[in-house]
Amino acid sequence: MQFGNYHYILYIVITSAFLLLFFLYYLYWKRKIIVSLFSSNKDRIVISSSKRVLFKELILVFAIFLFGFSLLRPQWGDKTREIRNEGTDVLIALDVSPSMMAKDISPDRLSRAKSAVKFISENLYGDRMGLVLFSGDAFLQCPLTTDIGAFFMFLESANPNSLQLKGTNIGAAFKETLRIFKKQSLKSKMLILITDGEDHEGASKNYLDEFKEKGISVYPIGIGGVSGEVIPAGENSDGEIYVRDENEKLILSKQNRQLLKSMAQETGGTYIDISKNLSDLNEIVSTIKKQKKQGFGSRIVKEKKEQYYIFVMLLILILLVETIIPERKKI
Repeated sequence: MQFGNYHYILYIVITSAFLLLFFLYYLYWKRKIIVSLFSSNKDRIVISSSKRVLFKELILVFAIFLFGFSLLRPQWGDKTREIRNEGTDVLIALDVSPSMMAKDISPDRLSRAKSAVKFISENLYGDRMGLVLFSGDAFLQCPLTTDIGAFFMFLESANPNSLQLKGTNIGAAFKETLRIFKKQSLKSKMLILITDGEDHEGASKNYLDEFKEKGISVYPIGIGGVSGEVIPAGENSDGEIYVRDENEKLILSKQNRQLLKSMAQETGGTYIDISKNLSDLNEIVSTIKKQKKQGFGSRIVKEKKEQYYIFVMLLILILLVETIIPERKKI
């Protein structure tokens, strides 16, 4: 036997315990009222059967326990059924350039970006997730899959060392995205782009016209401050070191909000900033759920049979019995 609602066992136990305490208090209050009425009026005669009253009270106590047990959804016995996989293809392009290690977002930009990807994927069901990593170049890190566990594994391994060519080339991410759309004939018409918006090559604009022609909307998710932040480059004996230019001047990285907003505007997408929190990502999740669904095949699953209805019927039966049993003696 197993329980379908075992995750909520604490809440069910607390609710059942509250009902039991309330019922016991009611019995105490009832006896107190009866004693007070009997002692104040000698003419009153108690004609109820104490054994019947006790039996009815025990039935109600048992009913409370049965109520809690039913809420746990007991299951036993096996059954098989076919599940049709249906959902939307969700393609995410994640920036893993060195600037994503800037710490103007705690603990760093890349960690917040990964949290955003997890938030989106955990709020979807049945959708295929794909992950493109880009820096100075781009490649498909995780093919489209419904296996969220495998997707998270690929996501966690993403870091600035995932690509040898450094820098930030959003154009490369767009090029790889278009290749995937053409090769796999995706019906989904959206790309989620998570980046600080720095585009060193400036090639992203060259692909926006093709995105518009194919009806693909870009949803840029921006991260990072606009005042500029140093980029960590490792540590030495003197402490942490930072990226510098050829003149040994510290390079500051800041979010290019104007570029990201223009991408969204030109392709019909929506720009969202996650520098402070992830709450606005609900808009992205809602948009994904409205996308046209497609079938990904079916699978046979084996699961336990629901048996809670047996205990619900038993609960109804004993409550009816409790109602029928009279408390008064025959006179």
